[in-house]
Amino acid sequence: MNDFGEGFGLYLKDGIIAIAEALTLSDSRPGQIAGILALMTIVLSVWYIIRTRRQLSAVQLLDKKIRSYPDIRSFAEGHGELIHELRSGFPKRGPRETVWEAFDEFNETVVRDDIDGPPAIRNSIRPASFLNVDDLGFGPGFFRILPNTLVSAGLLLTFLGLVAALHQFSQSMDVGAEGMDGAMRDFMQIASAKFVMSLVGLFCSIVFTFLLRTRQNKLDAALHRLCIGIERRLVFVSLEDLGFRQLRAATEQREYLREIGMGMVAELQKPLEALPDRITGAIADKMDPIFDRVSSMGTSNMEGLVGNLSDQLSHSVGNALTRASESLGRQRIGSASWLTG
Repeated sequence: MNDFGEGFGLYLKDGIIAIAEALTLSDSRPGQIAGILALMTIVLSVWYIIRTRRQLSAVQLLDKKIRSYPDIRSFAEGHGELIHELRSGFPKRGPRETVWEAFDEFNETVVRDDIDGPPAIRNSIRPASFLNVDDLGFGPGFFRILPNTLVSAGLLLTFLGLVAALHQFSQSMDVGAEGMDGAMRDFMQIASAKFVMSLVGLFCSIVFTFLLRTRQNKLDAALHRLCIGIERRLVFVSLEDLGFRQLRAATEQREYLREIGMGMVAELQKPLEALPDRITGAIADKMDPIFDRVSSMGTSNMEGLVGNLSDQLSHSVGNALTRASESLGRQRIGSASWLTG
């Protein structure tokens, strides 16, 4: 087992040294590798510029169509026409289709409002929730790792070159003093040449990082401008606005109910005000015939009626006095018999 481990370790070491010597043993090899790194950086930069240019073109085209409507009212009036135009002509394979799908998703969250006056398109969600770099997939993607990859590749190649130089220097240490000085001089020249690859890798990383940040910032600015252009043509539905609308509706409903109540009271009061006159008139209508009959009776009838009433009153008074005298007489007799007894 130990022999296998030692053999495998030696084989791996020799393989790494062979690769290092193959990559860096020639004096022109570091320059060639540095040129490959620079060429790779140029190719990747052009690819990234083309990619971001298509994305910017899609965002700026949609922003141009949105800003063709100057204000809220014109945007609300032409909203249907705009959506039809975008649906029929805007989507194309690539970034334009992605931008349209995101805008169409946002368009599903808006509502048309013409209750308070001129028509307006109201939104409850910010367009930036749909039209942003992350949701659109317009981020740098794998290009994000390229700056670090270029630096790491340059360092890896440099260390491979140093490994090859050290191996070559170790083989030339058995010579005399003059040979030793020459071997040391050759080692320093080789080592200095190998650091060229690290410098080129670092330079390529700096250039690509600058390009990456610049294009991403430009894309972010274009998306921010698009979202601002959309919001300037919409009316945002905030919680405060909803609360104010509910309060105003409740106030209007209260005033309307009060008006209905006052109207009902007024309508019910009218027949009540006319009721006394109607009652008086009805009583008068019923009593007038009676008064007419009484007035039409003769004087003789009235005298007979009065005489009868007088006789009845006299008879009643006489009876009452007689009963009172009899009662007093009985009380006197009772008192006298009690005293004599």
